[in-house]
Amino acid sequence: MSLQPTDIKRSLKLNPENLTLDHFLDEFNQVEIERLLYTLSALNDIGLEIAGNSVALKTSITNLLRMLLGTLVCTKGAILSFAKFKYAFELETARGIDLSQFYLRVDSKELPLWVTTKHPMLIDELSSLFPSFAQKNKELLDRMQMTVFVPLVVKNILVGCIILGDKLDKKPFNSTDIILLSMISRQIGLDIYNATLKDHLKQSNEKLRKQTAELADANLGVQRISDISMRFSTILDTEKLFNALLDEMIASTAATKA
Repeated sequence: MSLQPTDIKRSLKLNPENLTLDHFLDEFNQVEIERLLYTLSALNDIGLEIAGNSVALKTSITNLLRMLLGTLVCTKGAILSFAKFKYAFELETARGIDLSQFYLRVDSKELPLWVTTKHPMLIDELSSLFPSFAQKNKELLDRMQMTVFVPLVVKNILVGCIILGDKLDKKPFNSTDIILLSMISRQIGLDIYNATLKDHLKQSNEKLRKQTAELADANLGVQRISDISMRFSTILDTEKLFNALLDEMIASTAATKA
């Protein structure tokens, strides 16, 4: 194994959602400043692109995955989003994996624990914490030979996960790696979370637009019926009334005869 669970716990005393440079320097005395500053700068650039709506979610997380693998010198990895109605992690982007599409099934009974788990885990620790999840996806995880699993939780909502293979040099992940992984993972989680909110807002707006159009059509129909009733109420001759009704029906239905 590349990473020991005790190392992860010791390295991640901080809440990944409140990571700052000051906290890093206080907690980790072996932080490689150049790597840290490079990652901060890259995250800032990608964050500005996202905020300016100049990149789509797919492009954003693909860039982040590329930066993550390059920063940690990992051989392969993937980012998945959580589909809550399917209880499954669905693939968004991957590098170094020979599968174009796959998903990881989640046991609904384990979901409350997922939203409170925010630290990177070895596959062995993952199996211990989430035995049902590990059993359901064992064949796939073994096939891909993944080493580290990172849940993506934003505002106590499970939005996705990151899975990583070994480092290229086969060395264990150190404290600096865990810091950088936490920083980039947080940005990826926020991207997925914000994209989900935008999608829900778009769907709500579309639903509201349709309801507004239906209401306008209904009001127009009511007004038309009222106008017709007023017009017909002034016709006292029965034959003229029937002819007027017939003309109105032909005009309303675009019929050729009646």
